[in-house]
Amino acid sequence: MAAYKKLTINLAPEVHEDLQRMADERGVTITELIRRAIALDKFVYEHRDADLLLRERDGRELRQIVLI
Repeated sequence: MAAYKKLTINLAPEVHEDLQRMADERGVTITELIRRAIALDKFVYEHRDADLLLRERDGRELRQIVLI
């Protein structure tokens, strides 16, 4: 089993409230929400030379996401 590292971060109260609300809506901890965000950021970074597209579930709208 991998050893875990503890990380302490300082957040503005409103950012913490947003994280807590988002975690509650998904039924996960803030730690898990942050892990997911890091995984998504890593994926996007690894594919930074590709187009990132967002399609609505009904298929009617397709948007291109431009990262800078």
